[in-house]
Amino acid sequence: MKSLKQYITEAKTDYPFRLKFAVEITDEHLDRLEGALDRYNVKSVSKSSKTIMQKHPMDFGNLPASEVYIVDLVLEYPTTPDILQNYISGMLGIPESHIVVRSPNHPEEVQNDKDQKELDDTDPDAKPESLLDSDYPVSEDDLPAGQEYTDKMLADEDEKRKGRLFDMVNFAKDPSSEIEHEPDEFLKAPQGTTSPVGTN
Repeated sequence: MKSLKQYITEAKTDYPFRLKFAVEITDEHLDRLEGALDRYNVKSVSKSSKTIMQKHPMDFGNLPASEVYIVDLVLEYPTTPDILQNYISGMLGIPESHIVVRSPNHPEEVQNDKDQKELDDTDPDAKPESLLDSDYPVSEDDLPAGQEYTDKMLADEDEKRKGRLFDMVNFAKDPSSEIEHEPDEFLKAPQGTTSPVGTN
């Protein structure tokens, strides 16, 4: 029978995180980062890689054009991205607005990796086709539009409406009956009668 220590050792889980910085991360920063994260038992810290300069960097849309530095790390003790972001910000002296911490399994990270892989797989010399020079795609759907469609729709609605006003007022009539109404019929109510609520 296994001891509790053996179960704990076998059940050890790694906690990967992806750190993104909107400031330059040097080797000195990485050494300080690794030292600061000793409390979480750092298993590995990758070298920082940087993206190209972007006008609106992904995850830092509120910042002006900059490069984004990415560091992947694996911890042996659990923590949350928010706590890690706050802790790293304090230890490295970088504002929290310039740091993003996520799990590599976060949906945005998965989508970013997928998009990057698709970009890497495409031919770098291929130029996208200009939309201005291309024809409209041929649609097999006959989309309703134009005066004929409008007239037909209004006529159908008018047929549905016939009898409806009278039936709302006179419940004894059959709602399915088709009754023609004059446009001013309900405006010509008998005059000189007392109100059902009462009069003075």
